[in-house]
Amino acid sequence: MTWQWEKLNDCVERRFFSGERLTVAQFRLKAGCVVQRHSHPQEQIAIVLEGLLEFEVGGRRFTAAAGDVVQVPQGKR
Repeated sequence: MTWQWEKLNDCVERRFFSGERLTVAQFRLKAGCVVQRHSHPQEQIAIVLEGLLEFEVGGRRFTAAAGDVVQVPQGKR
């Protein structure tokens, strides 16, 4: 298994590992970066390590800070 950073664009880098039913991923986002709205077939758990992240889940907007954990139900956008 490799756990190396991959640059997706000018503001997002990621590294991940996928099994049959689970993906573990780590992202680096530059300040001001916007990730397009999307969904996953499985539940998603996000842990903010530093800084602030603005989320919109199921039409609800909120800000998560370092140390916060965000749960996104499967299929939610």
